[in-house]
Amino acid sequence: MEKIIIFLSLLCSNGTFAQNIGIGTGAPTEKLEVNGNVKAGGLFITQGNQHDIAKKGSSGLLEFSKGNKGIGMSYIIATGGIFPPQSGGTPAYSNTIIGEIRLFAGSFAPLGFMFCHGQLLSLNNNLSLFSVLGTTYGGNGTTHFALPDLRGAVPVGFGAPATGASWLRGEVN
Repeated sequence: MEKIIIFLSLLCSNGTFAQNIGIGTGAPTEKLEVNGNVKAGGLFITQGNQHDIAKKGSSGLLEFSKGNKGIGMSYIIATGGIFPPQSGGTPAYSNTIIGEIRLFAGSFAPLGFMFCHGQLLSLNNNLSLFSVLGTTYGGNGTTHFALPDLRGAVPVGFGAPATGASWLRGEVN
């Protein structure tokens, strides 16, 4: 792969080089700040030893792959098992806890699990699972509720970390 590296610097009227360069903006606040659309056949970003690539996919949307790319696996959710205590009590980890989600490499959902594909489930047939999930991921809460849809998604912990990028339980971005 041939790399072309372009160094861009702007000589200011006082004889110094600009620290930040702007295209379409007179007061850039970043090394390169563009005010307007940017068209590129691909974008290659390097930071340390990690290489990220963004490109336009067949749907016309931006596709992104990070590092060594991803690997297709499925998330499964336990539809049976022990009911998790809300306070106190600590079930042994060897027990399946209803509502727990696991990463699974198989092409089938094992007994007692379902794929996390956002499907609607009957509330009457799945009362214990509904009591854990509620309508967080969809459904009307009277006759049915939904499992989370984790196809092509990466789950993140909800709450507000020190960085300030907070997530709500069930929020989809």
